[in-house]
Amino acid sequence: MVIKKILVPTDFSSFSGFALIVASRIALRAGATLVLLHISEKLKATHHVPVETGVIPEGKDSIRVELDRLVQEAALNGIKAEAVYVQSQGADEIEDYIKPYEIDFIVMGSHGLKGIRSAIAGSSTRRLIRKAEVPVLVIKQSVDEKNQFKNIVFASTFRKDQSQALNYIVSFARYFESSIHVVFINLYYHLIREDVARETIARIMEKYKDVNYTVNISETNSEDYGIEDFAEKIDADLISVVMENHLFVGGFLNLSVADKLIQKQSKPVLVINPSDC
Repeated sequence: MVIKKILVPTDFSSFSGFALIVASRIALRAGATLVLLHISEKLKATHHVPVETGVIPEGKDSIRVELDRLVQEAALNGIKAEAVYVQSQGADEIEDYIKPYEIDFIVMGSHGLKGIRSAIAGSSTRRLIRKAEVPVLVIKQSVDEKNQFKNIVFASTFRKDQSQALNYIVSFARYFESSIHVVFINLYYHLIREDVARETIARIMEKYKDVNYTVNISETNSEDYGIEDFAEKIDADLISVVMENHLFVGGFLNLSVADKLIQKQSKPVLVINPSDC
């Protein structure tokens, strides 16, 4: 994975500010361009109409000024950035701008809604991690400036081939010279012999000779708990998982592991959609 363009949705909240800081660090390492996207949903406008740079919609001067300020601030830090200001009647979504702007990676701030409100009503974050055709890094709080993603957790039950997802993780890790802690989530109701689990990970990782990694087994009856518990034990800087399909069971939404981690975790969560692989 080569990161050339990073999409950063912004509503100018503190959460999107946290995401922009992290995206800027990645851009510096990768030599990537930031695309700062703001969607205004209450303006009368045609669907999918970005406002060209320098054109200020009547009554919305402050939005354009703020976007331009962020672009200039990025430039002062040696980062190329462009602003995309969209007038929408409510139909535009963040994922609509991935292909047109040739986005490789998304960094998004999240308020981290919990409980039934998030499960039923959903949020832009929950929708995006399902529909995005590129990896999405979700940031929920300010990340220490010293945090350069030195310890990355990649966890899975490995019931499906995860080699392509690991290609993304390894590529990202190389930007920060990170260590990858690969965790085999060994569920009690589908328990695999430890030697088989370790051999599975070793076989997938054997081609990454230049990357530091560890092989770990977590025996648990809850996938998200096993991931969280391991991440806390090693004080991980980033948790990465593959997005799984979600189902409605008995009229209720069966949340994916990615959903649960984003809701509960304060650590950054990198979600890779199977369609990316």
